[in-house]
Amino acid sequence: MQPIIECSNCKKPRTKLEHVCHSCGHNFYLRVDWKYHDAMKENFPYIDKWVMDPEFNTPVHKFQKLWMKLDYFTPSLSYKDRGMVSLFSHIVSDNLLPEGSVVNEDSSGNAGASFSLFSKMCNFKPRIFVSANSNRIKLDQIYSYGADVIKVNGTREDLYKQALAAEGTYLGHAYMPEFIDGIRSLAYEIFMQNEKMPERIFIPISAGTLLLGLISGLEHLRTSGEISEIPEIIAVQPESISPLYDRLNGIMGRAYGRSIADALVTVNSPHLGEMVSKLKSYGKAVTVSDHEIMESRQSLMELGIYAEFSSATTFAAYKKMGKDKTSLLILTGSGIKNLGE
Repeated sequence: MQPIIECSNCKKPRTKLEHVCHSCGHNFYLRVDWKYHDAMKENFPYIDKWVMDPEFNTPVHKFQKLWMKLDYFTPSLSYKDRGMVSLFSHIVSDNLLPEGSVVNEDSSGNAGASFSLFSKMCNFKPRIFVSANSNRIKLDQIYSYGADVIKVNGTREDLYKQALAAEGTYLGHAYMPEFIDGIRSLAYEIFMQNEKMPERIFIPISAGTLLLGLISGLEHLRTSGEISEIPEIIAVQPESISPLYDRLNGIMGRAYGRSIADALVTVNSPHLGEMVSKLKSYGKAVTVSDHEIMESRQSLMELGIYAEFSSATTFAAYKKMGKDKTSLLILTGSGIKNLGE
C-alpha cells in the first residue's frame, strides 16, 4: 500500500522524497489509520521489503519501580536504527531512489552512523555533514561504514543548509516522516515486553523525533484499544541547551551553550511547536545540569548499564522527580560512544 504522507499544515500530499512542503514550508507526517497488530511488521503496511527486521526487542532491566530500556542494543548502537530501518525500507519498497544514489544527512553523530549503515545496505552513497568538533568516537563509526564525511565550521543550522544544498538527495532524519514513523516500534515493544505499562516514561530530547515517534505509537495503541491511557512523558534536556523546556515555561531569548550530552544539541527543531503541543497533553519537560548527567552516568555504570551521557540525562531527571511512580527510562545510545571523555 502507498502511505498517506501529507503536509501538517496545508494537507497537500508529498509527491517524492521532499523533506518539507513546497507550498507552505511545513513538515510532512505519515498518517497511521490502521489497527495495531502484535506482529511488528504489520504495523507498517506500507513497507513490502524490509532491509532489516524492525523488531529489535531491546532489553528492559527492572529495579523495582525503576525500569530501563536499553535501546542501544541495535546494530549501530543507538535508537536511531528504529527510524532508519523504516525510512530506507520504504525507499527500497517503493523504488524511490536507484542504487548508487548519493544521499545526504546532517548529524551530530548517532544518526550519521545509523544513516551510513543503512545507506550501505541499500547500495547508496552516504554523505554525512558533521560539526568540525564532533565526537571522535562517533565520527570513527561513521567512517567505518564508508561514508563521505564533510566537516562544517558552524552551527547545527549550517550543517542542515550545506547538506540540503549538496549534490544528491537530502534525507535528513529530523525531517523525514518515515524516520519518525519508525520510532513507533519503541512504543509497541514497551507494550509487548511488560505486563503493564509504566506510569512515566523518561526520554532525552534533541530534535524531537524520539518524542513524536514514541507518542505516535502510544496513541496508536490507545486508539486500537490496547491501552486505556498514555503514560506521563518526561522530556529531558540539558540545562545549557533546553529550547523545549524554555518554550513550555515561557522563557524567551536565552543564549545556549554546550553540554557533555553531545547528542542533544538541536536548538531550532522543526518540530518544536508540535512537541510543545504533545507535552501539554501528555507530560512535561525538565532540565538537568552537566554535573548531574556525569554523576548519573557513573551511577548507571555501577548498576551494570553502560550508556552515553545523553542517555544518562533520563536517570538524572528521574532522581530529581522522585521514585513514587513506576518509571521507564529510555537509554538511547551506548556508552562506548563516549570513550575517552
